[in-house]
Amino acid sequence: MTSVSHAATPYFQNFTFRGVSFILTCAENFPCTQHCLNDTKYTKIPPFFLRNERFLTASAFSIVWHHLVLLNNSISHIYFLSPEKQSPRARMNNDEQNTFSLQPEFQHYIIQFAIAMVLIPVFFIGMFIIYYYRTLMRETWYHISNDRITRTFRKKSSQILLSEISELDVSYNRLHQKFGLGNVHIRGGGKEVVLEGVGNPLQLMETIQLAVDQLKRYKQIDLNPKSDFDDLKTGAAEQMNYLVGLWQQGLITNEEFELEREKYIRPIRE
Repeated sequence: MTSVSHAATPYFQNFTFRGVSFILTCAENFPCTQHCLNDTKYTKIPPFFLRNERFLTASAFSIVWHHLVLLNNSISHIYFLSPEKQSPRARMNNDEQNTFSLQPEFQHYIIQFAIAMVLIPVFFIGMFIIYYYRTLMRETWYHISNDRITRTFRKKSSQILLSEISELDVSYNRLHQKFGLGNVHIRGGGKEVVLEGVGNPLQLMETIQLAVDQLKRYKQIDLNPKSDFDDLKTGAAEQMNYLVGLWQQGLITNEEFELEREKYIRPIRE
């Protein structure tokens, strides 16, 4: 309940029992009395107070006495000031009774939600692509041995023997050139094995070519009689260099190296 404003209390703060006549006079001429008689929309005085002016005047003393007893408490059913003249706190309470809350409607963000709905499948497609190529990279292996080259992906594999290789080639794209990568194409025997995305592709191709050439020479030596290779004495040092290179690169085992080494050294001794 709204307390009596400071604008109205000066009429009652200095009242004493000696001033009863003054109280009654003030009550008759009190602005609230005139407002009550002319227009009741600014007060909440019960209707029985408004039946006649004399009754209101006679009741002034009891009203003032009640005010003195309750000190600053509010007087029941009486509001001396209109809502326009109430204190800011009272006006705030009245305003709160008439307020309501709102939020932005869904349609306000309809474009943003539509874009989000479109990007959801794109996000999952991107995650699938990353997973697929990450798996492809982890499970792809290239094995190069002294007699064959094998490409393995999971349980599937393709291979080509060194003796079958007839052509080697390297292909690039712009991204490969930037990072020093390339694809080594190995063809022969009606087959092709591609070593994709390997580092230093030219060096790898030269190593494979060296191994292929050396293997062909070995076969040629084994197929021809010993007397036909007297001319190899002059080129034995060069052949030994090839052999050492294969051995250092792990393309032949120690036993194979010693065996082939004896083949090159024997013509020199003889």
